[in-house]
Parts: sequence; structure tokens; C-alpha cells
Amino acid sequence: QAPAVPVPQAPAAGAWVATPQELAGYQAIFQGIVDEGYADVAKVKDLMDQSQLPPSELSAIYQLADQDSDGLLSESEFLASMALIARRRQGLPIPSEVPSELLEVCSISGPSPEDESNPWYPSPEELDR
Repeated sequence: QAPAVPVPQAPAAGAWVATPQELAGYQAIFQGIVDEGYADVAKVKDLMDQSQLPPSELSAIYQLADQDSDGLLSESEFLASMALIARRRQGLPIPSEVPSELLEVCSISGPSPEDESNPWYPSPEELDR
């Protein structure tokens, strides 16, 4: 009789959600490596290499986290990449896309065009002056 082949288990519900403390740590790291709104690519590579994950996995995680495929990581993309690395180190498989529950907690929303406190988006009334 052949030995049983282990069947990969699906991650438990909520396994992808990063804690507020975890995110705060990642945000502090981001603030130390930010360059014109994006994480400095060389510093991100050095940081990711410290995880001791194989380069192929780190590349896959970087590409997953880079939601707009511009080759740069915004703050929310950086937070997602760090959380993905942490989950991979805990034994979870690399997902085929960033789990929605991770995207939700990593989402950093800046002022929207409709946000009245954003001076770069004047209201229609201000434009009429």
C-alpha cells in the first residue's frame, strides 16, 4: 500500500488578516524606506531577503502585492507584501491573488477627489470664483 499523499489544507478563515499591531509595525518600516510615496525598491529587496524565503517566492509575493503592476509598492501594497511574507513563513501557501480580507485591512486610503479637505480638488463653487 502506497503512503498517503498529504492533501494541502485551505487556510483557516481569517488566516490572512493582519493584526493592528502587525500593521503598525509594517507602517513604521514603510516610513523608514519611503521615497516619493513609494517604498524604495532596493530597501524592499533587502528587507524581503531577510525573511529567508526563496527568491522565487519573494518575487511572486512582490508581484502579487504590486496591485497596479507599476513595479513600485505604495504603502498599502507594502503592508500587504509584509503580511504575505509573514503568512508564508507561518506555512501558508502563496495565494494566487491577495486575499480580499488582507486587502481590506491593508487599505490605506488617502483623501479622495470628493474629500473637501483635500486642497488639490477644489469644489465646483471654488472653481467658479
